[in-house]
Amino acid sequence: MNLSKLAAGIREAHEHVPLADVNDHRVILAVNEKPYPWHEHPNSDELFLVVEGILRLELADGKRVDLQPLDTYLVPGGTVHRTIPLGRCVNLVFQRAGTETRFAEEAES
Repeated sequence: MNLSKLAAGIREAHEHVPLADVNDHRVILAVNEKPYPWHEHPNSDELFLVVEGILRLELADGKRVDLQPLDTYLVPGGTVHRTIPLGRCVNLVFQRAGTETRFAEEAES
């Protein structure tokens, strides 16, 4: 599987493509051109690995991290966060298979 070729074929502004399950975790190819809403994963950590472009991660506590190609960042489970691509961004996401996503407005109710 070639990640560059797979990502080049994606034209959506935000697309997640599951690539493989490894033990009890899932590897996802994420291609983003627009921000993803504030959310959390109460049952899984989430590791980001940027392949192409720049990905900004913002945490609800005010922390902001800009990831360049081959940078990684671990968001602990239960941490409210969002991703903002600075242009087109391709990254891998590693998280527990079956991870629950709760959007900020859902978490508040």
